[in-house]
Amino acid sequence: MTIEVYALRYASMRGRRASEIFLRNPSRGVDERLMTMDCYFWLIRGDSHVVLVDCGWNRDRGLGGGDRFRHVAIEQQGPVDLLTRLGVSPGDVDHVIVSHMHSDHAGNLDLFPGAKVSIARAEFDCWTGQYGKRPAIAHATSPEDIQVIADRERAGGVHLVDEAEEIVPGVVVSPVGGHTPGQMIVEVAIPTGTVVLASDAAHYHEELEHDRPFYIYSDMLAMLGTYDLLRAKAAQPNTWVVTGHDPVEMDRFERVNVDCVDLSKPIMWPATRQGSQAQAGA
Repeated sequence: MTIEVYALRYASMRGRRASEIFLRNPSRGVDERLMTMDCYFWLIRGDSHVVLVDCGWNRDRGLGGGDRFRHVAIEQQGPVDLLTRLGVSPGDVDHVIVSHMHSDHAGNLDLFPGAKVSIARAEFDCWTGQYGKRPAIAHATSPEDIQVIADRERAGGVHLVDEAEEIVPGVVVSPVGGHTPGQMIVEVAIPTGTVVLASDAAHYHEELEHDRPFYIYSDMLAMLGTYDLLRAKAAQPNTWVVTGHDPVEMDRFERVNVDCVDLSKPIMWPATRQGSQAQAGA
């Protein structure tokens, strides 16, 4: 069995300060670095399956979050354009794993009507339940995106994940929580080892390297525990943890097309590597 796994960068946002991205830690002082937040989804292609992990934000509905990004420069492109660069059409996709329901990860399910969807039960129950529309947590979601997946669930097209399981051969999903109630990670068995797609269980490597929590979370203790889990996985031989938004991912792996890297072909960290600062925006 051969599995290929790719990261596809569909957007890049520049202009947010580190003090806006990470929770404030008085011992570190005020961190006013301007940072870049790249946005990805991931393609897993095997002998008998074409799987997406997340699918980007919907360009018609925009990015959830009110005015959070009003001062941010955003470059973006559609997921179909990126998939075409790797020879994949929407009809080829038979499974979409939704790591969590924030709008930059779950916005284009309607582009893949024939695909089965897997999402953690805790995630689905949260956003379709009594608290899902409360502004305190709903600011990063889109009601339209939630409705799309709720409709698909009623039609029998959604698989709700309760615990770690192999979704298709060589692809294991695990609910870990923390960032959102049902945040999932995805582990992919490649010929040379394992790729761990953290998605937003770790937005930046800086979170793992310096225990710097991201500013959006549902359970701080669960998020810190997930950092521990990801660090333990990264320490295993031939295992590569891939974050959800760190621009350095584009330099850690071999590029196969514009904004597309092959996660089965890692290269060394950039010589100037300094956490996520290596790609800080101006």
